Amino acid sequence: MGAPPRLPDLRLLVRHPRAAGCLLSALGARFEFVASPVVTPLEAAPHAAPTPLLLVRGERDFTYPRRDFLLMEERTRHPKRMLLLPEAGHAELAGGLREVEDCLSGAAEGRAAAASG
Repeated sequence: MGAPPRLPDLRLLVRHPRAAGCLLSALGARFEFVASPVVTPLEAAPHAAPTPLLLVRGERDFTYPRRDFLLMEERTRHPKRMLLLPEAGHAELAGGLREVEDCLSGAAEGRAAAASG
């Protein structure tokens, strides 16, 4: 009895879903692609109000263009706050944790004061 066939590197399958589908079909797998809607932050942010929104961007983010981030800030209704972290990349805080905590605690204190006043 031989060893089971090795599956290809899964990282390649994730990066190339159509090719992965062809390969898996050739191996006998049965499935169908279901198109799921992809909503970008630029599309979603304007619909966040009245929920307070903290927009955080790392200045070293090469994944999401700065111009799109500024456009998102422009299109987003209040309440909102924008925070730029000079040392952070995409989905990183890189030394900006204190600034994020301060923004969040300030927003919570503001809501508590508004509720009691």
